[in-house]
Amino acid sequence: MNIQLAGSILGVFLVLGVSVYAQDMTLNAEDSVRRMTTELNMTDAQADAVRPIIKEYMSKRDAILQEMQGDLIVNHAVLKSTLEALRRDEYLKLSKTLSEDQMKRWVRKENLRASLNKGGGESQIEGGTTLTPEGAKFNF
Repeated sequence: MNIQLAGSILGVFLVLGVSVYAQDMTLNAEDSVRRMTTELNMTDAQADAVRPIIKEYMSKRDAILQEMQGDLIVNHAVLKSTLEALRRDEYLKLSKTLSEDQMKRWVRKENLRASLNKGGGESQIEGGTTLTPEGAKFNF
Protein backbone atom coordinates (compact mmCIF):
# COMPACT_ATOMS: atom_id res chain seq x y z
CA MET A 1 0.00 0.00 0.00
CA ASN A 2 1.47 3.36 -0.92
CA ILE A 3 1.88 6.27 1.49
CA GLN A 4 -0.78 8.43 -0.19
CA LEU A 5 -3.42 5.71 0.06
CA ALA A 6 -2.49 5.02 3.69
CA GLY A 7 -2.74 8.74 4.46
CA SER A 8 -6.15 8.94 2.82
CA ILE A 9 -7.42 5.96 4.79
CA LEU A 10 -6.09 7.47 8.02
CA GLY A 11 -7.77 10.77 7.14
CA VAL A 12 -11.12 9.01 6.68
CA PHE A 13 -10.79 7.38 10.12
CA LEU A 14 -9.89 10.73 11.70
CA VAL A 15 -12.93 12.40 10.11
CA LEU A 16 -15.13 9.56 11.31
CA GLY A 17 -13.63 9.95 14.78
CA VAL A 18 -14.52 13.65 14.87
CA SER A 19 -18.01 12.79 13.60
CA VAL A 20 -18.54 10.22 16.35
CA TYR A 21 -17.15 12.70 18.87
CA ALA A 22 -19.67 15.33 17.75
CA GLN A 23 -22.54 12.83 17.90
CA ASP A 24 -21.56 11.63 21.37
CA MET A 25 -21.90 15.15 22.71
CA THR A 26 -25.70 15.11 22.68
CA LEU A 27 -26.01 17.01 25.94
CA ASN A 28 -27.97 20.13 25.07
CA ALA A 29 -27.78 23.54 26.72
CA GLU A 30 -30.83 22.97 28.92
CA ASP A 31 -29.41 19.67 30.21
CA SER A 32 -26.12 21.40 30.94
CA VAL A 33 -27.81 24.28 32.78
CA ARG A 34 -29.88 21.79 34.82
CA ARG A 35 -26.71 19.89 35.72
CA MET A 36 -24.94 23.11 36.68
CA THR A 37 -27.94 24.25 38.74
CA THR A 38 -27.90 21.00 40.70
CA GLU A 39 -24.14 20.63 41.09
CA LEU A 40 -23.48 24.29 41.91
CA ASN A 41 -26.71 25.16 43.75
CA MET A 42 -27.29 28.00 41.32
CA THR A 43 -30.17 30.41 41.80
CA ASP A 44 -32.85 30.85 39.13
CA ALA A 45 -31.26 34.19 38.23
CA GLN A 46 -27.86 32.54 37.77
CA ALA A 47 -29.41 29.80 35.62
CA ASP A 48 -31.08 32.44 33.45
CA ALA A 49 -27.76 34.29 33.12
CA VAL A 50 -25.64 31.25 32.22
CA ARG A 51 -28.14 29.76 29.73
CA PRO A 52 -27.15 32.04 26.80
CA ILE A 53 -23.46 31.56 27.63
CA ILE A 54 -23.82 27.77 27.48
CA LYS A 55 -25.91 27.95 24.29
CA GLU A 56 -23.33 30.18 22.62
CA TYR A 57 -20.46 27.89 23.65
CA MET A 58 -22.25 24.76 22.41
CA SER A 59 -23.24 26.40 19.14
CA LYS A 60 -19.67 27.53 18.44
CA ARG A 61 -18.22 24.16 19.51
CA ASP A 62 -20.64 22.28 17.28
CA ALA A 63 -19.80 24.55 14.33
CA ILE A 64 -16.08 23.91 14.82
CA LEU A 65 -16.60 20.15 14.99
CA GLN A 66 -18.95 20.20 11.99
CA GLU A 67 -16.34 22.12 9.99
CA MET A 68 -13.65 19.59 10.97
CA GLN A 69 -15.80 16.72 9.68
CA GLY A 70 -15.22 17.97 6.15
CA ASP A 71 -11.43 17.90 6.52
CA LEU A 72 -9.61 14.90 5.11
CA ILE A 73 -6.93 15.21 7.78
CA VAL A 74 -7.74 16.69 11.17
CA ASN A 75 -5.00 18.65 12.90
CA HIS A 76 -5.67 17.59 16.48
CA ALA A 77 -3.34 20.22 17.94
CA VAL A 78 -5.29 22.98 16.20
CA LEU A 79 -8.61 21.41 17.22
CA LYS A 80 -7.50 21.15 20.86
CA SER A 81 -6.19 24.73 20.88
CA THR A 82 -9.39 26.05 19.29
CA LEU A 83 -11.62 24.21 21.77
CA GLU A 84 -9.46 25.38 24.71
CA ALA A 85 -9.77 29.01 23.57
CA LEU A 86 -13.51 28.58 23.24
CA ARG A 87 -13.70 27.04 26.74
CA ARG A 88 -11.59 29.87 28.22
CA ASP A 89 -14.01 32.41 26.73
CA GLU A 90 -16.95 30.48 28.19
CA TYR A 91 -15.30 30.34 31.63
CA LEU A 92 -14.57 34.06 31.54
CA LYS A 93 -18.24 34.80 30.86
CA LEU A 94 -19.44 32.29 33.47
CA SER A 95 -17.11 33.77 36.08
CA LYS A 96 -19.03 37.04 35.90
CA THR A 97 -22.21 35.24 37.02
CA LEU A 98 -21.02 32.43 39.26
CA SER A 99 -19.42 32.92 42.65
CA GLU A 100 -15.73 32.16 43.05
CA ASP A 101 -16.56 28.90 44.84
CA GLN A 102 -19.08 27.86 42.17
CA MET A 103 -16.61 28.66 39.40
CA LYS A 104 -13.81 26.67 41.03
CA ARG A 105 -16.12 23.68 41.54
CA TRP A 106 -17.33 23.86 37.94
CA VAL A 107 -13.79 24.05 36.50
CA ARG A 108 -12.75 21.07 38.67
CA LYS A 109 -15.78 19.05 37.54
CA GLU A 110 -15.21 19.89 33.88
CA ASN A 111 -11.53 19.01 34.13
CA LEU A 112 -12.42 15.72 35.84
CA ARG A 113 -14.94 14.90 33.10
CA ALA A 114 -12.35 15.71 30.44
CA SER A 115 -9.65 13.59 32.11
CA LEU A 116 -12.03 10.64 32.46
CA ASN A 117 -12.95 10.98 28.80
CA LYS A 118 -9.41 11.29 27.36
CA GLY A 119 -9.34 10.89 23.62
CA GLY A 120 -13.07 11.45 23.23
CA GLY A 121 -13.89 14.43 25.36
CA GLU A 122 -13.34 18.10 25.21
CA SER A 123 -9.99 19.61 25.92
CA GLN A 124 -9.10 20.03 29.54
CA ILE A 125 -7.82 23.43 30.52
CA GLU A 126 -4.60 22.99 32.41
CA GLY A 127 -3.53 25.06 35.39
CA GLY A 128 -5.58 26.97 37.89
CA THR A 129 -8.16 29.69 37.76
CA THR A 130 -8.06 32.97 39.63
CA LEU A 131 -11.31 34.89 39.80
CA THR A 132 -11.42 38.67 40.02
CA PRO A 133 -14.34 41.15 39.91
CA GLU A 134 -13.55 41.60 36.20
CA GLY A 135 -13.77 37.87 35.51
CA ALA A 136 -11.53 34.83 35.44
CA LYS A 137 -7.79 34.80 34.99
CA PHE A 138 -6.41 31.48 33.88
CA ASN A 139 -3.00 30.11 34.86
CA PHE A 140 -1.61 27.82 32.18
